[in-house]
Amino acid sequence: MKKTVLFQLVILLFLGFSCVKPNEEEICDCFVKQTTTNIEDLIGRWEFESFGYTVDGEKIKEKEKIARGGITFSEDGKFSLSYVNTMWGNYSISRINAIKFFGDVTTKVGMTKKEEEKENAIFNCIDNSTCFLLLNEKLYIHSSKVKNFNLLILTKKI
Repeated sequence: MKKTVLFQLVILLFLGFSCVKPNEEEICDCFVKQTTTNIEDLIGRWEFESFGYTVDGEKIKEKEKIARGGITFSEDGKFSLSYVNTMWGNYSISRINAIKFFGDVTTKVGMTKKEEEKENAIFNCIDNSTCFLLLNEKLYIHSSKVKNFNLLILTKKI
C-alpha cells in the first residue's frame, strides 16, 4: 500500500514539473498584450543586459549578465550585432511582434573560451528568435531551442 501511494506521489510530482515548460505561443501572445511602444521604437542601438528566462511571458527572471555588445536595428531591415565578433544581416517582422534574423556576414576574432560560449549563446538566441517585447526602454527577444534560457534582454542606448 505504501509503495502504491509513494509511486502515485512520484507520478504527480513528475507531471507537475513537466507542465512548467514554456509555451512559445503563449509567451509571444503575452508579449503582444504587454507592449507599450510602437515598432519604430525598435530602430536604434540596443545594449546587451542579460540572458533571461520566462515560462509565461509575464514573469521574467534574469539569469546571467552580459557585460558588453549589442544590436543596432536600421529602418531598412538591416541589423548589426556585436559582442567580440560582429554579425551583419537582415531582420523581418511579421504579425505584431514576430521577429526573424538572417545573418549574412560574421567576423572571426580570437577570444577566450568563456567569451566564445557567451557569444555562441547570443548567436543561438538570435538564430532561434520567435518574438519580442518592447517595454520601458527594454527589448526582450524570445527564442526557442536555447539551453538554460529563452530570453535575450537588451536596454535602449540613448
